[in-house]
Amino acid sequence: LVPTVGKFFTRLPLRRAFLAYNAKYAITKRRHVCISFNELRHILNLAQILALRGGPNPSNDRSNPSEQSIGSTDEERAVRRWELSPSVLSISNHDAPPELDLDNANGDDKESKTKDKIDFIRERHPLVDQIDISKSASAGGPFEGPKMITFDGDQTLYSDGANFESNPLLANYLYLLLRHGVHIAVVTAAGYEYEAKKYEFRLSGLLAYFQEQRLPPEDCERFYLFGGECNFLLVLGSDYRLHPVKEHGPGGWQT
Repeated sequence: LVPTVGKFFTRLPLRRAFLAYNAKYAITKRRHVCISFNELRHILNLAQILALRGGPNPSNDRSNPSEQSIGSTDEERAVRRWELSPSVLSISNHDAPPELDLDNANGDDKESKTKDKIDFIRERHPLVDQIDISKSASAGGPFEGPKMITFDGDQTLYSDGANFESNPLLANYLYLLLRHGVHIAVVTAAGYEYEAKKYEFRLSGLLAYFQEQRLPPEDCERFYLFGGECNFLLVLGSDYRLHPVKEHGPGGWQT
């Protein structure tokens, strides 16, 4: 199904991810439609999340039953939360969250717009109070997860061929990762060379969210975009715009 698959550097609970995905989308109930490449990507993404949820190397030590029990319980809880979350197919157009307006990020109605977004998220995702968006500006401190996380764009942060326009729940998670010192890179095949405005358009909602939350400059500098199959590197500046990183010379990323 995926003949070009590369190496996996994390032990992935693929069976658990498949069962969870199947419980939610009933792919084994279909009689005439084969599993698609994008569905396989979703299962692999879910497996990777479960692996990270269980710790850096949950399978290194199998001799401690109590540690295995803790990891298993934590994984089950995470899977159950995902299974109960609304699927993309269940969200109709009239359920779309309030738009993120990059041009009006500092408008007079900013406070009411932010409240609308928070209320929308809590209505659709009751468990979001475990990470209180209204208090996320005070985030920071030690983080015991990975130091860097990379994401694809299409079929990962947004639908295939679409843009990151309005997804405040996901934007808040990325914001919190940056506030906790994690480096984030969006690695995409979209190749606009160093035309930053085209990349900014694809990520307009996410960048607008960072601006609305006043993401500090030192956290902005931990957000990267790697375009054109890792040929063009850009970094987020304190102005919430993407800027090319020089390739050669002192500080160049290719030297």
